[in-house]
Amino acid sequence: KDASEATKVRKEKVELDPKNLTYLLQRDKQKIQQVRQILVQAKAMGLPVLHVFYEDLAGSAANLEAVRNFLRQNSSCPPAPLSKAPGWVKLHNGSLSHLIGNWNEVKKSLEATQWEWMLND
Repeated sequence: KDASEATKVRKEKVELDPKNLTYLLQRDKQKIQQVRQILVQAKAMGLPVLHVFYEDLAGSAANLEAVRNFLRQNSSCPPAPLSKAPGWVKLHNGSLSHLIGNWNEVKKSLEATQWEWMLND
């Protein structure tokens, strides 16, 4: 089922709202800055902090295990084996212009902004 679903999704193109795109990117940038500030404060208070990125988890079972160990630290919970290997599959290969259905509109909305770098395939 997962493979057939992935095959179906691979064929679909994403449509982005170019009118709100820069607003949404700015809002997300602010949220990321807030989270970073919270993590700095937590670390300063002596709380353990672990930075995890999707690519870290999708690329290695060892990285997933490191996250599990981090979450279990100072806990009496026994390590439970993973019942199934994570089934993450890269869905799209190639350029963004092939993934985004309204690429020309998106490109136009991001040109000459701080996010123009995202247009580089």
